[in-house]
Amino acid sequence: MIEQVKKIISGHTKLVEAHNFLSSASAGDSLRLAGISGSLRSFVIAILAEESSRPILLVVSDDDEAQKFCDDLRLTMGTHQIRLFTGAKPAGNESSPAVEDIETLRALLDKSVTVTVASAIALSSRIPNPATLKNQVLTIETGMEYSFTELLIQLAEFGFEKGQFVQGVGDYSVRGGILDVYPYVGENPLRIEFFGDTVESIREFEPISQRSIHELSIAKIVPNLLGRNSADKNISRSTLLDFLQPNAVLILDEPDVLQRTIEE
Repeated sequence: MIEQVKKIISGHTKLVEAHNFLSSASAGDSLRLAGISGSLRSFVIAILAEESSRPILLVVSDDDEAQKFCDDLRLTMGTHQIRLFTGAKPAGNESSPAVEDIETLRALLDKSVTVTVASAIALSSRIPNPATLKNQVLTIETGMEYSFTELLIQLAEFGFEKGQFVQGVGDYSVRGGILDVYPYVGENPLRIEFFGDTVESIREFEPISQRSIHELSIAKIVPNLLGRNSADKNISRSTLLDFLQPNAVLILDEPDVLQRTIEE
């Protein structure tokens, strides 16, 4: 049903005009579309994203609208293509950041996101620059050698907390040559088995039952990219715009409202 609706809408004169514009648009070019409201906006953005094959940053008035837009787009395009950036500050302490924001930044660095949704306020959030965040991701591969001791030191430096068991993101534990760690990006914790300094196996596992889910040949351990290190005054600061690809499209929903929000 959704695909049928998208097919009907894509033939509209305004959508054809927008598609033709994106096909030849270069930096600084702009186009204004009027008369599009409600859920129709999500269909329009989905069509433009799919037909142009260009990443999109959608800026809306506030966080509630951003969440609503994100939910609509996920229904229209699928969950994994849509990311939300809230720019939220950690609640209580800096070891508990908005995990979804970290996942969004990581997806933008990996160029694996189609549409990113953010409010005008979130867009102004100051975050570590892309180069800094890239350097804070540990890549572990089976059959490769890593200093087990240095790896544990690095986990501690990146803000992971050592415990007897892994219960939530940011935890890690050690039992002999087995390292359990729960990265800030990914649905499940990782169990990395070492023989000396050689990685013998990497598995995702279920933290409550401890049951292995599936085996991996390579894994990325993503730390708290917006936590402790982000408070370092020596780190160059950026905004979400710095994470966009050069051919990205910026869509402003109700630009006049956005302007007032920014001024306020």
